[in-house]
Amino acid sequence: YFFDVRATKDDDYFLTITESKKIFDDYGNHSFKKHKIFLYKEDFEKFQDALVDTLGYIIKNKGLDILPSK
Repeated sequence: YFFDVRATKDDDYFLTITESKKIFDDYGNHSFKKHKIFLYKEDFEKFQDALVDTLGYIIKNKGLDILPSK
């Protein structure tokens, strides 16, 4: 996943989240398939709230063992 901060024409920031997946054809050749999400300032708070709630639910139900060791 790639997270990029971009600016609109009005110099407001937005976030681009890109998922890049390696895919293979029948001959073993690979290419990348990309999916992008554009997150604009009017949705920052809703997105943050949903992410915090979702991660909180996972940690509450599965514990901190799901987090990778550093």
